[in-house]
Amino acid sequence: MDQTKTLIQLQELGLTAKESCVYLSILEHGPLSTTQLSRLTKIPKTNIYRMTENLLIQNLVNKIIGPRGVLFEATSPDYFKTLIDDKINKLSHIQESLPPLLGELKALQNNPKYKTNVRFYEGLDGIKQLIWNSLEADTIIYGYSTLGRAIALGNDFEERVEREYKVRKITDRIIINDSKDTLAYLARAHKPSLHGNINIRIFPEEDFYISNDIMIYNNILSVSTWKDKNYFGFEIENAEVVKTQKSMYNIMWKAAKPLNKYV
Repeated sequence: MDQTKTLIQLQELGLTAKESCVYLSILEHGPLSTTQLSRLTKIPKTNIYRMTENLLIQNLVNKIIGPRGVLFEATSPDYFKTLIDDKINKLSHIQESLPPLLGELKALQNNPKYKTNVRFYEGLDGIKQLIWNSLEADTIIYGYSTLGRAIALGNDFEERVEREYKVRKITDRIIINDSKDTLAYLARAHKPSLHGNINIRIFPEEDFYISNDIMIYNNILSVSTWKDKNYFGFEIENAEVVKTQKSMYNIMWKAAKPLNKYV
């Protein structure tokens, strides 16, 4: 791979030359500490702190709290698609060069090296990234929801996610409460019928209160909230945690009532 060309393309996407070096190092070598990044890139550690902070703000890397302390892991290179959509009017030529760039970046990206990873997301763009990550689900997403994601994150983004669910044949299985606001939103947003890849059941709010969005897929437990525009979320990647959560979810799913009992 011609890294000189890749570095130039990353700078066209808005990264500085040194940020591009740091990002490529994380992709190629997997989760790294600031000390390891400084050693690999020959950039002073004091500068590494600033660069990783900028990459975090742009949602290009995540913090991992692992057995060796704080490490930095690259998010999926697919997130550059979101960045390009935001800058399409000024950077239309980047859109043409993005697909081959993504292919090269994905070829570098290592699999997670730790059994347990915890990733945090903040702000509107951070929550969009967390939701977009769910497109990596193998077949089914098991979830609890307050609904209203389109209102909080934007109709265009929500429609893109739902289209991708269909293309990738991902089933979204959701448990919601029977609150007045939730049922009103459901009737307004999904009548006369639901999309074929979405299956919803309802559990009484007085017995089981749902206040945020939770998704369970692959080996990931994903939790997010956006109430009052307080955007925050996290992912826990651990097979045993997910196994327990999925077992609890299946009990709740069997006890919940089908949607046609309400709507």
